[in-house]
Amino acid sequence: MNKYSENQVIKIAKRYNNSKRKYLLVDPFQAKHIPVSPCAALDLMNALGKTVQEKYPEAFLVIGFAETATAISSAVAENFKDCFYIQTTRENICGNNFLEFEEQHSHAVEQKLLLDNIEDAIRNSSRIIFVDDEITTGNTLLNIVGCIRNKYPEIKSKKIVIASIINRISEKNTQKLNENNIDCVSLFKSNECDYEKGIDEINVNAPDPIYFDTEIDLPYINTETRNKMPDPRIGLKISDYLRGLDAFSDEIMSQIKIEVNEKILVLGTEECMYPVLIFGKRLEEKYNADVKCHSTTRSPIGISLRSDYPINNGYQINSFYNDTRVTFIYNVRKYDKVIIVTEKKKKTRAMQSLCAVLKNHGCKKIILIRG
Repeated sequence: MNKYSENQVIKIAKRYNNSKRKYLLVDPFQAKHIPVSPCAALDLMNALGKTVQEKYPEAFLVIGFAETATAISSAVAENFKDCFYIQTTRENICGNNFLEFEEQHSHAVEQKLLLDNIEDAIRNSSRIIFVDDEITTGNTLLNIVGCIRNKYPEIKSKKIVIASIINRISEKNTQKLNENNIDCVSLFKSNECDYEKGIDEINVNAPDPIYFDTEIDLPYINTETRNKMPDPRIGLKISDYLRGLDAFSDEIMSQIKIEVNEKILVLGTEECMYPVLIFGKRLEEKYNADVKCHSTTRSPIGISLRSDYPINNGYQINSFYNDTRVTFIYNVRKYDKVIIVTEKKKKTRAMQSLCAVLKNHGCKKIILIRG
């Protein structure tokens, strides 16, 4: 397992038009905003999972925060034998019993957790592990933990754990979490840096809007798999999730021809991140191919051509989940083949806007996989 330094996993970007927090920490190994080798991304994520599992081996319930931590939390859960795994979401999903809470500093504040299949796991788990990419104040965690304890008062005595790649929480807020019976586990404990210092001096532009003509044909290969990706938003055993992703990856591998020395991008859509990494890793290992992974996102980030700035290009595209929602893709490059992986049904405008971006960067072969 590789070793990573704090400087490698923390890059500072400037949020675009977000008055709540001016900066954004960008992790190049997170497979979100920056293309990265899937094996390198999973290596870092599993390092966190191993750290958490060694400290709390008896844990049975793992909850991941959407959007950016969906892959990290899946990798953490994989380190626990047959634990129950679920992700929070900002999307509309079928269910009868939701827990709603707020991520106050985010561009998309409202989140929810589906309780239909999780109630037994909440009651029966000796510890509940939450996973995020970074913990800064602990407010989001306190929001959801407070909601859960109000709904299930009998779990107030249970230990809660927040696992993150980066922990930037102050001593004062750490004490506040401890008073609420919450432990923190992370790979990197960052000093209480003022990341806003100097951020105003960075001149950034908005992600470019994409204009496309719906009458113009932007061809791509469209494939819908028989083996559907399991939905972690509804909750399931991690072993069932992994088996489902293996079957999904097997089917895609049987349909796609990979050429020698191809540069390949496997691109996810918003909360759909872990299936991209699992499939990308299979490609990387089987063909020894040059594979990169990342995903579209709801985060508006400023663009700068500075050599020390992590986001050098970015585009506004239509969402695969909501026709009226703008989402973004960053750091687009030229690839021989782009494989888009999503669990959503065909969204014509989303594909047209995404294809327009990719083709403008010289990507000629684009494959859409809907699982």
